[in-house]
Amino acid sequence: PPAREKLTAGRTYYFRTDGSDSACNGLDDAATSAAPACAFATVQNLIAVAATLDFRGFTVTAQHGTESGSKTFNQCSNVPTLTGGGALALRGNGASATVLTCTTGLVTLTLDNTLSKVTLANLKINNTFSANSVCVQVNNLSVFLSLAAVDWNGCGLADIFTHDNQAQALILSVAYTISGDSTYHIWAANGSHIFHEGNTVTFSGSRTYNTFAFAFNKGSIQASGSTFIGTLSGVRCTASADGLINNLGGGPSYWPGTANCTSSDGGNVVGETSNFGPITSSRSRAVRKPGGQTGSRLEKLGIRREFDLVLHLPLRYEDETRITP
Repeated sequence: PPAREKLTAGRTYYFRTDGSDSACNGLDDAATSAAPACAFATVQNLIAVAATLDFRGFTVTAQHGTESGSKTFNQCSNVPTLTGGGALALRGNGASATVLTCTTGLVTLTLDNTLSKVTLANLKINNTFSANSVCVQVNNLSVFLSLAAVDWNGCGLADIFTHDNQAQALILSVAYTISGDSTYHIWAANGSHIFHEGNTVTFSGSRTYNTFAFAFNKGSIQASGSTFIGTLSGVRCTASADGLINNLGGGPSYWPGTANCTSSDGGNVVGETSNFGPITSSRSRAVRKPGGQTGSRLEKLGIRREFDLVLHLPLRYEDETRITP
């Protein structure tokens, strides 16, 4: 295979409804008429191009280009393994201008063993395929960060679903909107983890969820310090099959809803201080760094707080569970 291009700085690719996956290189915010210096047509093609790079710790931004009015991108997108750490940042132009949806498959955006952070900001996302659909599913060695100004517009089964033991979703110190209904807003399963702290969540209209926060089969959710504005009907939270929900002192009525949290089959909802400790940027502790070369290396990697350690992923991952001659 050809050698990967090694990034020496961050890079931005554009996607637009008047772009082209075949004629454009994605590097310019322009229509197909400017080919080849123009935007891609689909998010999935942009992701596929980004996956050919060696990020070398830099951020690749997938940016919706400048277009008038509201634009909808109807596609099920999958983020595969990304080489070299860093982050893939998927950004729209606001919830009224950029809509990600999927009408042909169960998941709008899948993170599958990405080995890098994937962030989402400034857009509306939904899935209308079926009642079992999911907007964002986080699998394997993947970390998802939901950033500011995301509008969760109805996703069927779950807005955010962390699926596997080493999958994480972090929603920390951001303001976002919920304008549609789903069964669960956040669902941590199979030993995965979700951190939801310090957010401002606004419900547009009267919303209904079966359960707002759901931890299942040893999945865990840690929460504190969020403000919920508006009306939501449904169970506040549920922990089942050894799932854990820790509200860090907020108690079982911390979450929005009209019915108290429940637990079953070894699940546990607690309000005591977690062993993890809160990790929002305003309350995370600085890492006690050694001096000399080791301290300098940590500084170059951007590791200054405990939270930075959570987000620092390896550049590569070698699967040694299968031995081949």
